[in-house]
Amino acid sequence: MWALTIFLRQTPAIHHDTLRFLLGIAPNFGVGLLLPMLLVNVYPVLFKKEISYRLFLYGLGMIFLALFLSEVLHVLLSDSGFDIFDLLASLAALSMMAWLYQKLNG
Repeated sequence: MWALTIFLRQTPAIHHDTLRFLLGIAPNFGVGLLLPMLLVNVYPVLFKKEISYRLFLYGLGMIFLALFLSEVLHVLLSDSGFDIFDLLASLAALSMMAWLYQKLNG
């Protein structure tokens, strides 16, 4: 997904700034959706019980911390600026997953 968005952002056919912005935050939003899904699916296999809502929220916090550290490392290693919109996209996806988990598991 990340490589596809990098490729699409650099194609000359995409000139619209909003579309380029959405392609820029898409990998972070996708990771914010996929990692919680992975947590919900792997936890019962490893521990033979469903994950509680509180533990799920702790997991979301750890995922956000990892995404934040990833952004910091990206800044340090690639000489680019800190992108708050990447973190906001991740936070939006994680919030959606917390809401969805609570709705589905009541």
